[in-house]
Amino acid sequence: MIDSIAPHRKSEAPCATPSADRIIQDFRYRPELDGLRALAILPVILFHLHPQWLPGGFLGVDVFFVLSGFLITSSILPRMSDGTAKNAFSFRDFYIRRVKRLLPAILTLILVVQCFGSLILLNSEWLSLSAQAGSVIGVVSNFFSGSKRATIGVRRLKPCRSFTPGL
Repeated sequence: MIDSIAPHRKSEAPCATPSADRIIQDFRYRPELDGLRALAILPVILFHLHPQWLPGGFLGVDVFFVLSGFLITSSILPRMSDGTAKNAFSFRDFYIRRVKRLLPAILTLILVVQCFGSLILLNSEWLSLSAQAGSVIGVVSNFFSGSKRATIGVRRLKPCRSFTPGL
């Protein structure tokens, strides 16, 4: 019965503690978790469209970050345990890979939003949007958003509120 549930641990005693090598070996890339991360953002989108539709939708962010943390850990741990210089973990290499993967997407998003914003926003609002885009590129958007300069024009919009009928 136990063998059918966990066939990869057949040689271990039922109550044996797995070795550190075995635990690290179990941390491998799991593509299904990428799919779950994609599903985790759906409640967030619904929450931003209309908060009453899914009041707890922001919890999708927590699920996304937990899954992301697991995936990142699963890519780092094997490199940290590997004694060879070729595969050793390096913060520099880790961040270079992240920048190469994420920077093209964020720059494309900023370009599209800026173009769309230039068509639908007033000049003062577009200038504010441009300042926010600059703070994203400068990796200081959290500080910028906490300041009064992040106000769009003279009013503060709630996400998608102006596009939701009946509000």
